[in-house]
Amino acid sequence: MITDEFGGAFNYEKVNTFEVDSQGIGIEDGKDYWNYIVSAGDEEKVIFQVTDDFETSKIYVFKFKE
Repeated sequence: MITDEFGGAFNYEKVNTFEVDSQGIGIEDGKDYWNYIVSAGDEEKVIFQVTDDFETSKIYVFKFKE
């Protein structure tokens, strides 16, 4: 659940997890995720980025659940 600035609650579900390098390239598959991570695209999504070594980041993608 994620809340907006007014306290409204919205449900999201995790739909993807991947690890990227500092340029947004997938560690396991070599795919370029940069635009997917930084652009709004045509879908409502929330992305969390977790890093502990500043060389790679774990990316968690959540999409709005109706």
